[in-house]
Amino acid sequence: MKKINLATFKSFLKKNEGNVFFKQETDVISDEGSFQIDGKETETSLEKVYDQNILTYSGNYFSEIENGFNVYNCCGSWNFYTK
Repeated sequence: MKKINLATFKSFLKKNEGNVFFKQETDVISDEGSFQIDGKETETSLEKVYDQNILTYSGNYFSEIENGFNVYNCCGSWNFYTK
């Protein structure tokens, strides 16, 4: 099984530009405060992922899910996938 890292995840976002969605899986805690799970499916891109500070933490972990990846860190968990 191939190890998933930031480069793998970025490549997935770039290859599937315009067809990637994400869903927040846990409550999120950040410098701006805490946010509860909204359960919304949101279209995203690499630029939006950086804007939302999901990948700005050094302690990101990645796991493979059906049609995408789960990204989790000390602040929350998100599923990124294609339809």
